[in-house]
Order: sequence, then C-alpha cells, then structure tokens
Amino acid sequence: MKVFKVRIRNLGGGEPDFLHFIEIVPPKPTSEESLGKLAKVSEITLENRPAVGVMISNKDQADMRLYFDKETFSLVKLVHQVANSTTTYEEYFDDYIQLDELVYPRKSVVFIRGTKQHEKEITALKFIEPPADDYFDQS
Repeated sequence: MKVFKVRIRNLGGGEPDFLHFIEIVPPKPTSEESLGKLAKVSEITLENRPAVGVMISNKDQADMRLYFDKETFSLVKLVHQVANSTTTYEEYFDDYIQLDELVYPRKSVVFIRGTKQHEKEITALKFIEPPADDYFDQS
C-alpha cells in the first residue's frame, strides 16, 4: 500500500486549496467475466493531438470510454454515463508528473452534460508514511 498527500487548487474559484490523502491499494483478484469487454472506439483529436480510445463494457455498470494520447499513452479523457441516468460525465486530464515510477495528471477538468463543472490542479504531490491500518475504514 502507498499513501500520498496531494494539495489541490480549485482553478474555478469557490472552494479554497485543500489537502487530500489518497490510498493506493493493489487490485483484488477478479474473475475474467467481471473484467468486462473491451472494444476499440473511434480515434479523436484533443488539443491537436491524436488519442486512441477503448470502451469498457460490463453488464453491471454503464459503458466507459477511455482515450489515451497516441504518443505518450497517457490517459487524456474519460467518458461515462452517470448511474441510472442519461447524463454524460467527461473528465479531461493533462500536465502529467512522475513520482516514484508512477505517473499522475496534475490537471483535470470535469464536464457534466457538456457544461464545465470544475477544474482542479495538483500543486504538490508526495508519498507519506502509511497511516494506521484502520485510518481509511468507514465508521
């Protein structure tokens, strides 16, 4: 398990800067059926850069489309329907940073129904000592 501390700046105003702690947990083993099906989707262009897409379909969840920069293979866009609705959620990622051999986007912008909801920028990112085992347990 790795835990890191992130300082996020809200670029759209409103909420002040805040600290966020994120726990990275290795994925649990899963059956092949629960992984869903992958299908290629049409290539798109974001900021004059080509991005290849894949759709993940799972019988228990809405389809999700992921788009990756064709040169860097970084995730640049995520699209899915909000649960039990026809509302489209889109998130765009940019300005990647590498820390301890892992890569994270510093910036993201969220659109819901085509309207920008918020932007965020990670201004500091560092791994910290893991907290007590029950720190992330929900009460």
